[in-house]
Amino acid sequence: MDIMNLPIMLFDERKLTPSFGYVFDAKWVAPYESIVSILWKLVRMNRLPGHLIATLVAKTSIDPYEGVAAWRSEVDMRRLHRVLKVPLNSIRSSLLPDLSGILCAGSEFHS
Repeated sequence: MDIMNLPIMLFDERKLTPSFGYVFDAKWVAPYESIVSILWKLVRMNRLPGHLIATLVAKTSIDPYEGVAAWRSEVDMRRLHRVLKVPLNSIRSSLLPDLSGILCAGSEFHS
């Protein structure tokens, strides 16, 4: 029985780019797949810490242990498109639309 040895892949923790490569294939993304599922594949295949990914996909500075909302206004879609080579439309459809102007449970209209 042959055991396949995979190279150790280092990830540059200051930016969402691999130092020597990483494992991710845009073909793994199904149409209308959620951003959580897409990022889960990246995290699991490369053994990346979740707080690192949360920090790097957010448009603004966040507390990575609180996470980032899966809204289009909160996630840097262009960065994910550029790094993961997933079509921008797939990234956009994987995120929730912004919730401005939604009627809240408190019966107040917010805009």
